[in-house]
Amino acid sequence: MALTFTDALTQLTNAQTINTTASNVSGEVDNGANTYTQSNWVFITVTGFAAAPAGNKAIRFYVQPLHASSGTLFDDGRPGISWPVAADVQYDFAGQLGDGLPRYFKGATMNDTSQNTDDTAVSTWVRVQKVTV
Repeated sequence: MALTFTDALTQLTNAQTINTTASNVSGEVDNGANTYTQSNWVFITVTGFAAAPAGNKAIRFYVQPLHASSGTLFDDGRPGISWPVAADVQYDFAGQLGDGLPRYFKGATMNDTSQNTDDTAVSTWVRVQKVTV
């Protein structure tokens, strides 16, 4: 048996406005049957905020597993990553999610700051390398 390696880029959030302490939850992603994912990365662009966020604030990303297609969204204790923000500037965040994403999941991009993002400011992508037999 030969292994097949396929790179996949999925856009989860496209030009969204995310208000303070709110999240944008993507549609369902299906990595495919009998597929293992490795080299999993998330990329987030935030073009700006209504004003500079005050205090210890962050943009966060969470993987929200589903047990089956259109199944229960397991959003408690979910794996995630966060990045600090302190200014009203463009941020381009990248972070490694680790290997082995669930077959079905949704991505949640959270604005955990004291300011709304600018209109259409947030875009999020996940890049995975799929390994299949």
